[in-house]
Amino acid sequence: MKKVFFILLFVITTYNLFSNDDLAMADSIKTESETIASDTNHVKEIKFAELTKSPFGAIARSLIVPGWGQIYVETYWKAPIFFSGAATLSYLIYKNHNDFVDFQKQLNKIADKKSLEYYYMKNKRENARDNRDMAGFYLLGVYLISSIDAYVGAHLYDFSVTDDFSMAVLPNQYGGLSLNISFKK
Repeated sequence: MKKVFFILLFVITTYNLFSNDDLAMADSIKTESETIASDTNHVKEIKFAELTKSPFGAIARSLIVPGWGQIYVETYWKAPIFFSGAATLSYLIYKNHNDFVDFQKQLNKIADKKSLEYYYMKNKRENARDNRDMAGFYLLGVYLISSIDAYVGAHLYDFSVTDDFSMAVLPNQYGGLSLNISFKK
């Protein structure tokens, strides 16, 4: 219970560390402009795009709790997948570690080290250890994939998907099919 309380306290206190409220509330890319005078006294304006979602904030959130970064970049459907994967693997690590400790205790109680029971218990102990270690590697993979997905999602958050380019296969007047490609400016 204390661990859950401290994890919750940590998440609550670090939430503001990674938030960027003035950027998160924007609907589109903000631009800053800078005026530069060239040699011929022509004035050029250069615009710099600023992301509305912080990639570092998305990665940090995903490393704290898998799925939190996906909520931050507003891909809500991915969050329960990453969170449930991490929760399931954490449970498997806990269960297999407890099984490993129990089998080790039972193994220590066996007096005859060359008996069939000793080898059977030793195999069960090693199987529990292997399962625990594999679940740990898979959990690391969930954290890694969640972080990469949140990072990419933060970069693509402002990407505009419009209907400027479309392609359709339509029937033509001769009874065949024609490919219709349109591009709007």
